[in-house]
Amino acid sequence: WTPTVALGADAACRQNKATYEEKVRTSGAETFVIMPSLQLALRHQLRGRTVWLDDPAYVAAVRSKLSELTTMAEAAGARSVQITTVPCRRMSELNLPPQYRTELSRSPELVAEAENPKRLNTLIRTWAKEENVPVVDLASAVCGDGYQPTLHGKKVYEDGIHFSPDATPMIWGWLAPQVL
Repeated sequence: WTPTVALGADAACRQNKATYEEKVRTSGAETFVIMPSLQLALRHQLRGRTVWLDDPAYVAAVRSKLSELTTMAEAAGARSVQITTVPCRRMSELNLPPQYRTELSRSPELVAEAENPKRLNTLIRTWAKEENVPVVDLASAVCGDGYQPTLHGKKVYEDGIHFSPDATPMIWGWLAPQVL
């Protein structure tokens, strides 16, 4: 959310989320991995209010959604749920509409959190500990001591959010054994 633009999830994203339970059930998945999005580090509209990570109502909403996903996955047959931390990135690499760039230039705390999601990852770790959900530290694996545009000679992000086609096999090559 920004003062000039509020975007919801696109139709494909909503459809994908609506079929999580069915996909878990029909796939026979033993483990459901929650990979929280960078978008959680940005402002949102919640019941007509603009909220962020410094608002207890927003934190409660994120925690509730994580618990809802856990309950859904277990009800669909997953024997375990795990969650990843959110890796660092550079906001300057994101393909954002100009309205977002303007808003972000006025909100250095949002840029700092999106680039190095410490508060978000603390929220994830705290929730996971309380819910007894294992955490896979994707942030440390991708970022090490800080943002790196390349890992092992491969560009990490395609668009600043999604891993590049070259990095994806490397990321999953690390992630899959962690999950197992």
